[in-house]
Amino acid sequence: MTDTPAPDRHLEFTRTSPGERRLELHLVIGNDDTAVVWFRWSLDDLEAGDVQVFLDFDDEDLITR
Repeated sequence: MTDTPAPDRHLEFTRTSPGERRLELHLVIGNDDTAVVWFRWSLDDLEAGDVQVFLDFDDEDLITR
C-alpha cells in the first residue's frame, strides 16, 4: 500500500498514462439533498465502462460528499 494521497495518485496516473480519455454524461437523478450521476467512460475510443457518482448537498447547494 502507498502513502500517497488518492488525488495525487490520480494526477500521476493521468500524467503518465497515454491515450485519449472521454467522459460522457449518461443520466442525472437528484433532488434538493442528493443526486446520482451516471457516466460512461472510454480510453482511446474503446468502451471501457460505466461509473456512478453519489452526491450529497448542503443548504447552499454545495457538494458535501
